Amino acid sequence: MNQKTKFVASAIISGIIGAIYTFTPYKTLKNVLNLGFGLRHNDHVMIGIIALIIAIVSFYKIIRMKK
Repeated sequence: MNQKTKFVASAIISGIIGAIYTFTPYKTLKNVLNLGFGLRHNDHVMIGIIALIIAIVSFYKIIRMKK
């Protein structure tokens, strides 16, 4: 697996996780998807924002590659 593929995979996976944790209502995460993990809503939003930042940095790295 080359470096560009790793960045694409990390960008897509962290983007999906970040979108789910940031934009899905807390009750849906907790009751329907069973992704509560005993955390508060603010913690879920923080995890989602960090994952979205990782996705943005990965996309930036893909754009700046020399191939």
